[in-house]
Amino acid sequence: MTDQPRTDGPSTSAGGRLAGESGPRNFGHGVTRRALAVAAILVVANSIQMVGGVYLLGGRGPSVFSLFNNAVCVLFLLAVLNRWLARRRPDYAMSQGELLFIYISMSVATAIIGIDMLQVLPGVISYPSWLGYSSRNGNWGEFGASLPSWLMVTEPQALAGYYLGGSNLYVDRNLVAWGRPLLWWMAFLVALLALLGASASLLRRRWVDEEKLAFPMTQVPLHLSRGASGGDESLLTSKLFWFSTAGAGLVMTLLNIHYLFPAIPALPMSWDFSTIATGRPWEALRWKIVYWPPFILGLAFLMPVDMAFSMWVFNLFWKCQVLFAAQFGWSEGLRGQAPYVEEQWLGAYLAIALIVLWFDRHYLRAKLAEALCPANTTTEREALSSRRAFLVLAVSSAFIVFFCHRGGMSYATTIGFFAIYLAFALTITRARAQLGPPSHDLHFAGPDHVITGLLGQRVIAIRELGMLSTLFWFNRAYRSHPMPHMMEALKLTDGNRLRARSLPGPLLLIIIVAAISFLWAYLHICYKVGAETPQMSRWTWWPGWEVASRLQGWLSHPEGAGTAMGWAVAWGAISTIGIMALRVAVPSLPLHPVGYAFSGGLATDGYLPAIFVAWLVKSLLLRYGGLAYYRRGLHVALGFIVGDALAFNSWTLVLWVLRMR
Repeated sequence: MTDQPRTDGPSTSAGGRLAGESGPRNFGHGVTRRALAVAAILVVANSIQMVGGVYLLGGRGPSVFSLFNNAVCVLFLLAVLNRWLARRRPDYAMSQGELLFIYISMSVATAIIGIDMLQVLPGVISYPSWLGYSSRNGNWGEFGASLPSWLMVTEPQALAGYYLGGSNLYVDRNLVAWGRPLLWWMAFLVALLALLGASASLLRRRWVDEEKLAFPMTQVPLHLSRGASGGDESLLTSKLFWFSTAGAGLVMTLLNIHYLFPAIPALPMSWDFSTIATGRPWEALRWKIVYWPPFILGLAFLMPVDMAFSMWVFNLFWKCQVLFAAQFGWSEGLRGQAPYVEEQWLGAYLAIALIVLWFDRHYLRAKLAEALCPANTTTEREALSSRRAFLVLAVSSAFIVFFCHRGGMSYATTIGFFAIYLAFALTITRARAQLGPPSHDLHFAGPDHVITGLLGQRVIAIRELGMLSTLFWFNRAYRSHPMPHMMEALKLTDGNRLRARSLPGPLLLIIIVAAISFLWAYLHICYKVGAETPQMSRWTWWPGWEVASRLQGWLSHPEGAGTAMGWAVAWGAISTIGIMALRVAVPSLPLHPVGYAFSGGLATDGYLPAIFVAWLVKSLLLRYGGLAYYRRGLHVALGFIVGDALAFNSWTLVLWVLRMR
């Protein structure tokens, strides 16, 4: 946990420096020109590394889990270097605020270019047209006409060069074909992020100052950055931390080498039970491999005990539902079939958002009054004043409504879509702030699925279905959702000489740099290698295929209102509210409604043993060892996280260098 924020701050000189302190000129306390320059360079390098790691090597990248291992790796290396500088060249050492800003920049940038954000966009706006031009789908013409052409890449030769390779991005035809839709999408992205950032700013005081939520994921950057300037009270002085870091790094490095050279022994970190889970009902299980890597063991240890308990108990509960339905022949474990577990999760997410809004209703009403009469309010520790935050909400919302309406969506559909999206964002952010689940995915259950599933495709206009399809790129899943990282950034400003109001400008610049550098690196490699060639991961085109095939199904075989889906959503919401009511009535109840909602995703399915082990170890330490043993366990958990992160990122770089050769 971080120290409580100060009500007063150190005075500054006219040049922006702390009074009596020399050093780089500040944008605000902590956000120096030096920190911004280092962050920008690292963000560009991160964009290039993620393109190579995901598309050339076929990996999933660092943005699958709640805590991004690339940001952890960078912060750890900078903290070690900074500690060395603090002892030998103190004038060159960074402050904790500078280290935290670099970490925040890496975290937010990775969320923007992550696996469920910009990584999906190029395929979504290009592959549907490529399907038609490559003559693999003779009926695509009528379906493609439903898509907004000004948001799609439609030039045949530009598409051929992109998907077949052996071409050059830097040709006028290709630059124009991609430039026009990408400019529109970048404007939309900025508006969407402004909407999420302003929402986070409005909730900061309530969640950080008043409720004092734990923000488990911030423990890693806080412990690594604290004392990095040479103090003795640093994680970097802990022998347990160094032993666990070295152990986790060695285990994962040997495992990576074992994949290339099977003769080299390695400690197994997974178990594939697909060979024994055969026949009814076991074949209905969707995830038949389980993992227990150090990274997840460490993340799960950061969760409160009741949350970790809820995660594995409710995960077994969801599995039992699937097995029960398969045993009686109600389904084969496919989506959209009984027992409608995705729809139940969806209802749980919506219910949590409603619960949060209900408990925070008086606070939000006060914030609105503060925005209307800001004369006597203090904004020293806010990223945005209440008035400015509501203004950003209004302007960004207006642009998003204009954007979607121009693409073919009605005002009602647009408002409903983003109301659901913001509810999901609020749920994910609150869960991360309070309990820290290691992942949050909610695959294929976004607002587009809700609207078309509940209302049915028959009552929705063709152009609306087309525009809904283009919004799939940031609603396929929510593993790299940016709002939790924005809220955690505001938490990291609490009492750590990094003022929240200094963040918006520099972070906006970082986001633009990250988006441009990622898209440039992505398109450059695809035009050189070919997005649909065997040398590239299928992730370059697969999301676009998902959009095209789903849209074809909507238009060729539209379905009516999903009554069963509606009941499943309602049941998920009612169950969540019921669990919350039980917790209020019985405070010692170890089950948490967030565990009910977040325990059924693919990530939780695959990492259930790690969550169980972390829960068991933490429970035993707290019960029989007390706080002293818990702190030792925390150092081991942090070492597991850092060691695994170092092994992952170093191995990705090694493979990329070997591939380039």
